Amino acid sequence: MPNQIVTKSLLGVLGVSAIGGTAAASYKLLGKGSNREEITTSEIRKSKISVADLLKRDSTKELLDKNWGAHDSSWISAYEKYRTWGSSNNSNSWNIASLEGQVFQIGEVPPREFLDKCEEESQREVDDMNDPIYVAVSEWCTKKIPVTAAQSSTP
Repeated sequence: MPNQIVTKSLLGVLGVSAIGGTAAASYKLLGKGSNREEITTSEIRKSKISVADLLKRDSTKELLDKNWGAHDSSWISAYEKYRTWGSSNNSNSWNIASLEGQVFQIGEVPPREFLDKCEEESQREVDDMNDPIYVAVSEWCTKKIPVTAAQSSTP
């Protein structure tokens, strides 16, 4: 009989310990939610990359440099793509203030604000090439890199 009491007591203590340990571990792992969110946000930040850095991986496009100046033919061509994007001939998707109410003319030199916006957007961080920010910069702020004979030939 005394062995049964000891056995039951021991099992009871072990059960309470297991439940308490599980509860303590769960609290530490899950916390009140805020610590878990910080970890998740931190992990997400690590996986992001700037649009400019992502474009460097694309051998078919080059990000335009605002130091080339607005009169550069690449900037004029890029600006035309921006202003004629979609079905509008006066597109202003980035809501550049100086373009409000302005009628676009083919061959028009882009305003400095457009060059600045391209530079600003190219520094933003994205997850991948499907991000709308990347797509916009890739379409409106780059020029195609011509394929040279050396690049196109296969060994």
